[in-house]
Amino acid sequence: MPHKISLKNLILILINGALLLAIIIITIISSSRSAILTILTVPSDATITINNQEFLSGTYKFFPGEITAKITKDGFDTKEISLALEANANNRLFVYLTKDGELSYIQDNSTDFETLRQISNISDDEYLNSFVKKYDDEQALKNFLPIYYEDMENLQFFSIFYETEKCKEHSYCLLISDVIEGNRTFATNLLKKYGYSSPEYEIIYEYNCEKGDLECANL
Repeated sequence: MPHKISLKNLILILINGALLLAIIIITIISSSRSAILTILTVPSDATITINNQEFLSGTYKFFPGEITAKITKDGFDTKEISLALEANANNRLFVYLTKDGELSYIQDNSTDFETLRQISNISDDEYLNSFVKKYDDEQALKNFLPIYYEDMENLQFFSIFYETEKCKEHSYCLLISDVIEGNRTFATNLLKKYGYSSPEYEIIYEYNCEKGDLECANL
């Protein structure tokens, strides 16, 4: 005889099916939110309203396409900015609110980082200033020219280059790749001469060869 499904089991099956369908739909919707938007306002505690949702300065995911952001804070002039969010891209929205004509001489450009830097130079907003410093540090590291150091007499062989995958605390760092163990201090001091020193920059030290293995020194 065919097995009969009880009403209770049928309800459970329907509920589980509905949950599975909901998960699939949510996953599809989430994957379509491929436009990343970094928002930074001055003052940093201003409210950003997009699609009737309120946000603060930060990084969020949206559907690609046109959006209108309304930026408000008590005592400041309200500003509305339209922006086209590109799919699979990091979009950004930098906005400053004026108060009684403050900063009105600075060009109003919602995506111009140099404008943001100008504001940072005359602003005491800690969030803004730390954001600009982090951006400048990252750009400085990306433009870092690799150092290949070789000193046969003192057995010092290492290279220093920009790294992203091995960083422990930041999304970018400098990697000291040492061939003969024991050059960490020397290499770090060399970086200081170039203006890169901990803790301002994350510096990773990596020893790649067995101690005393001169074959590893063939850079």
